[in-house]
Amino acid sequence: MREKANHSRKFLNIALAVSLVAACLLFVAPSAYSIPSMYPKLDDNEVRLGVQGNSYLTPASESISDAGTGNLALIVGARGVGQKENFHVTAEAETLYGLRHANYHYLDIGEAFAGFENKNEPRHVSIYLGRKRYEWNTLDSYWSLGLYQPRFRWDYLNERENGLSGLFLGAQSEVFQATAYYSPIFIPEQGAPFDISGGTCRSSSPWFSCPGSSILLFNQPTNVNFNLDVPPTKSLVMHGGGGGTLRVGRETGPFGRLSYTHKPMNQFLFAYEGRLDLATNEVPAVIQPRVLYHDLYGVDLGLNAGKHSLVASAMNERPVRDVTPAAWNTQETSDAVLYGLTAKTQPFQTFKFTRLEAGFLHRNGGIADDRGPFVTPGVNTFEPRFAFKNAFSFAIFTPINDDWARRILFDTKFIVDTENDGNILVSDLFYSPAAKLVLNVGVDVLGSNSTSPVDFISRYQRNDRVRGGAGYVF
Repeated sequence: MREKANHSRKFLNIALAVSLVAACLLFVAPSAYSIPSMYPKLDDNEVRLGVQGNSYLTPASESISDAGTGNLALIVGARGVGQKENFHVTAEAETLYGLRHANYHYLDIGEAFAGFENKNEPRHVSIYLGRKRYEWNTLDSYWSLGLYQPRFRWDYLNERENGLSGLFLGAQSEVFQATAYYSPIFIPEQGAPFDISGGTCRSSSPWFSCPGSSILLFNQPTNVNFNLDVPPTKSLVMHGGGGGTLRVGRETGPFGRLSYTHKPMNQFLFAYEGRLDLATNEVPAVIQPRVLYHDLYGVDLGLNAGKHSLVASAMNERPVRDVTPAAWNTQETSDAVLYGLTAKTQPFQTFKFTRLEAGFLHRNGGIADDRGPFVTPGVNTFEPRFAFKNAFSFAIFTPINDDWARRILFDTKFIVDTENDGNILVSDLFYSPAAKLVLNVGVDVLGSNSTSPVDFISRYQRNDRVRGGAGYVF
């Protein structure tokens, strides 16, 4: 008990100390140390060029990441919106290139769609084709669960929700909005990079947890030699899906939303086929990516009063288990029920630009034990799909003073998972010395009382970091 209290006190002390150091750095560090990403989000017809850097406070082991990964990188983000009469087209993308690690780069396309919609009429229909974001469920979007829409998960503390890809048909009036969706293809969410070569899994990112390189076999530790078997792209992509969402209620006032989809999960599930090689006393393991379907039901009941909103949400996920050979060791999932509350408010007259947010999430099910001949009881080889079990989130976004609203913005978010006994603190300070230039410094601190990496926070509690950057808008 004393150990647990000491750990919690240590976490709070570190969080406070690092927050103060991060705030001071804005004023004493050179201007190169300041926006870590393109967010706050891109505006329409905007291009941003940025430099970002970070420093992890705990040295990374080579099995988890390369030392100094992502310390310096260039980022270019753009969002273009066009309209001619009732024809609309939108594209949003961001790319990063690591200056110290040639393999540390990505391209994220959040939206890319075109279609027809007469937005001037209160009652109208719409049709869009491409990758487009919709709000399917408030709980899913607020907690970045990735159930309805895929996420961009290059950085697990800065996940972004991308749109589904397909055909969208819509109809709306002053009191309802309905959308139907269909796609013949499956585009999985994009995560942190990893590489398997020479039988070993390696990653250039501290946000990827490689499978263990050793298992217990006949009560003896046995090395695992990994290889990745990637099926033809067509067999991974050609999986259709569809669904729909209906929102009833005006823009302000009470509202309700129902959503349903039958589609592939946005994440691959994995399996590996292994056998004991008596000559080397190793298990050659061939990793197989799997595409699983699920039925997803969601409901929102809320009240939107302009500067104040409160939404109660629930979701039910029912996975459809695929057929796998008996010799495979498979990552498993199970039926899940998730529910929670999301509240947002701007309550102050003096600090009228200050926004407060609070959220609650509870999950039952969704994660099951691995299955197969080489599975170690109670130990799952692959990373679980859900980060939290019973979590509370508190956030504040404020310019500190109304007169500084266009120059300085401070935001901080604190998450505590009471079931997994962990905490996350994310804080940022933005400063705009000129109209098109934004400087930023931020800090992320993770704390867990768990000694074994069984949940999201305990797996990545080493990833405390200070980060900063600068961005310019064209």
